[in-house]
Amino acid sequence: LNILDYDYYFRITEHIIHGDITSTLLIINEILEKGFDGQHFLIGFGSHLRNLLVCKDEATLSLLETTPSVREKYKEQAAACPINRLVRMLDVINKCDQGYKSSNNKSLHLEISLIQICLPDEPEEPSPRVAATVPSASIASKPASPAAKTVSQPSDSKPLGNIKSTSLKTTSIKTTDNLKKEEGVAHAEEPAEDWEKPVSQESLEQAWKQFTDTLEASNPHLYSTLTKSKPILAAPSTIQYHLDNKVQEEELFERRAALLAFLRKALQNKHIMLQTEIDDTPQTNRPYTPREKFNHLAEKNPCLKELKEQLDLDIEY
Repeated sequence: LNILDYDYYFRITEHIIHGDITSTLLIINEILEKGFDGQHFLIGFGSHLRNLLVCKDEATLSLLETTPSVREKYKEQAAACPINRLVRMLDVINKCDQGYKSSNNKSLHLEISLIQICLPDEPEEPSPRVAATVPSASIASKPASPAAKTVSQPSDSKPLGNIKSTSLKTTSIKTTDNLKKEEGVAHAEEPAEDWEKPVSQESLEQAWKQFTDTLEASNPHLYSTLTKSKPILAAPSTIQYHLDNKVQEEELFERRAALLAFLRKALQNKHIMLQTEIDDTPQTNRPYTPREKFNHLAEKNPCLKELKEQLDLDIEY
């Protein structure tokens, strides 16, 4: 029936809770070698984590549709895993499920996600106020050298305590970086103040080509997307680029920050922005995804649909 035994989910969750990466990878390898599809495992494992989350509260326990004996196993395992970690595990598995079919190496994509949820939760960073009090206490307890006294405290200056409290009000580097984020992504390199050189169509195409050349081997799909047409300088610092479909737009969005950082540095203009437009004209609508390609070929040869149905084949999106 191509249905994975729920005991596998209990075993792999137990190893994940204890941070046992080796045993987790061995179990997922055993599952894949038995012919189970990784996508089916992700769906079942996501349901298993959801059931554990339901068991954390007696009020939602009625939502668990299973036998009483299995319900006790869920309650026992849910008690051993904090709710914040369950939520993080669900988030990682959901993201893995979304990108599984578009991944070129599906086994590695699945293993990386399992390794991520095996790692323990990172401790929360102390707040800036708490972190600032630690050095201030050490400064107050440490006696100042004679040379420091002559420089930092002249005869008419304020007491040392006032100087210390004033220095704590300076803006931290983290706060400055957060203010300079654009579109939710921080720049890899801070643009210089004088990066305001005028941009020409020719210089834009040259910089665009330099960036796309770096993608030819590492990301051929995005390379094909960015080389199918030329970027257009619609305004002094606004670039327009036309795409064929939503899939190309999502691929470009993943590298949008890197592309903008490269163009701003290469063209010496910190105001450069990128706008994308999708061409919905039927004349230029070409098959892009595997399903679109299959439908296109099936229109030419209907026997392909019969072959798909007889062999019970599945088409990756």
